[in-house]
Amino acid sequence: MRYTERQDVVYGYKDGMGLCLDVYALDGKRNGKGIIWVSAGGWQATHRFGRQPMDETIEHDDVQIGMRAILHALIESGYVVFTTLHGSQPRYTIDEISGDIARAVRYVRHRCNEFDIDPDGIGIFGCSSGAHISLMTATNPLPAQAEAEDPVDRVASGVQAAVVFFPPTDLLNYGSEGRTVQQHFEEGGYGLDAPFDFHQWDEKRNVRERIVDPKEREELLRTNSPIAHVSAATPPTLLVHGDGDEVVPLQQSELFAARLVEVGVSNDLIVIPGLAHELPEPEKCKQAEIVGWFDRYL
Repeated sequence: MRYTERQDVVYGYKDGMGLCLDVYALDGKRNGKGIIWVSAGGWQATHRFGRQPMDETIEHDDVQIGMRAILHALIESGYVVFTTLHGSQPRYTIDEISGDIARAVRYVRHRCNEFDIDPDGIGIFGCSSGAHISLMTATNPLPAQAEAEDPVDRVASGVQAAVVFFPPTDLLNYGSEGRTVQQHFEEGGYGLDAPFDFHQWDEKRNVRERIVDPKEREELLRTNSPIAHVSAATPPTLLVHGDGDEVVPLQQSELFAARLVEVGVSNDLIVIPGLAHELPEPEKCKQAEIVGWFDRYL
């Protein structure tokens, strides 16, 4: 397979730092559609999940091999894939991350002619925390701001289809009713406190203060739960989850799929028996189902 690759395309700036994405496109006939690939795990953006996916001479771990299999399938099917990085924990909390990917969608849509894609044919893909951010982007899009100074902000950040692997979806009911995601991670010893270390700016003192009020923290977890934003306008969503996942319980996908059914949104949940919090083997990574979902709804 021959393809073109552009690395470190700056799609925006944050605190004076560039936000970057890579672009992969098939040489030859493409289908005119784009996929935003959220390269993240543990709410950390990393090239491990989105760079060097095509080079067979480089040694990869199992996650990279699985990612490469999916990327191969998408690119070979004619999709332009944008592997996208965002601001990461511990510097940024989950409340400060989703907007980065919304910006990436806007950037791609604004430059759709440059990338030769349909502005109304953009899908999103992610695994684990990348799946959480993907669903936040899909369920809670930013509208176009017609009078914005930045032309990128004059287009909306909505996507037309989503595919996610083992996504956190309800941060207030994580694994069981009333159990928060932070409680789950603390008790499981996963060392993921920083993404939920919420702060707010104190204008009088000119400092960032940690938010400790239980009600305020509960509201932040609710507003950062994709399930809280599901509506009839949510794009068709394919979920893939292993029933042996202890980091992100299968219940998270089940709750989300049930909510999609309630509002009449097309969806499917593929449950992989015995799979823990990891990608399946490349031949079992559901490439055909992923490509088929995007083909159907884009």
